[in-house]
Amino acid sequence: MLTQIESTEQFESAVNGYSPLLVEFFQPWCKYCQAFFPTLEEFAAQGTIPVIQVSGEEFPQIFDAYGVDSYPTLIVFRGGQPFAKHAGSMPMEELKNWVEEALQA
Repeated sequence: MLTQIESTEQFESAVNGYSPLLVEFFQPWCKYCQAFFPTLEEFAAQGTIPVIQVSGEEFPQIFDAYGVDSYPTLIVFRGGQPFAKHAGSMPMEELKNWVEEALQA
């Protein structure tokens, strides 16, 4: 399931409530983010781990807190903490492998 957060409280609840959790930090105007969206949506539909999206236009303070300065940026959270970070989009197989490696580490 893919969910776009609507509040900082929802973000905190997801980060602290799901372990592991994949978060995509994106900008609505970003062409790379738009092109990556179908891949992320397909990945989320597979149900490997919960996936949420955070918009930089709506929540710049969350971007700042996690040092996000390129789009899209993916972070796997475990136990409420950022565990693995990747800047940029990637094809489905690479995304699956990256998440798998992060979960096995």
